[in-house]
Amino acid sequence: MEKTYTKHVMRSALLIFWCFIATFQIQCAQEEEEIAPIHQGLYFNYRYTLYGPGVNQWLTLNVSFEKADEEHFWMRITPVDSTDRFQGFTHRRWENVLVDKYFKSKSGDYYDLDPPGQIWIPRHKRKKGARLKERKIFRIKTWDKWDVCVLSGGSVGATMEWYYDTTTGFLVGSHMSSMGAGVSCQLIETNVPGLLPLQE
Repeated sequence: MEKTYTKHVMRSALLIFWCFIATFQIQCAQEEEEIAPIHQGLYFNYRYTLYGPGVNQWLTLNVSFEKADEEHFWMRITPVDSTDRFQGFTHRRWENVLVDKYFKSKSGDYYDLDPPGQIWIPRHKRKKGARLKERKIFRIKTWDKWDVCVLSGGSVGATMEWYYDTTTGFLVGSHMSSMGAGVSCQLIETNVPGLLPLQE
């Protein structure tokens, strides 16, 4: 009787273990295989504002996507207009970045060079405590027009935050400050349906 009970307990434990493993594998597969909602013609316009004592300068960056093949897109970053202080910035050489349908570059990581930084995060990263490299989602809040995941980072004396729409995962703004000056960014135009509330 005791042996039968022990076997039953062991079988139950093994069943629970394999169910856990299967669930974990499915979850990992879902996380790894989430396709970014990018497509031919997708675009975003971000307004960057430089602020500080006596400073009020701005720059608009256009980020657009062009299909390269069935698995890849060209992400093109182009300055649209700016005030004088940003003129040198608009003349820098902007590279066209090849990303795959998961929004990853050739290195296998999500493209995250500033500006504009990583403009999309997958669903499983849109929660408190999730990490993207050395950065961490540390809260969910309402920012301007959106409910956002706040990704934090920075160094000594500097604070950096990126704001991602909780529904679509797209970047809608950022804020970087140091010693009373800084740069803020906000999405001002896009063709993603419903991402800008005023477009609804």
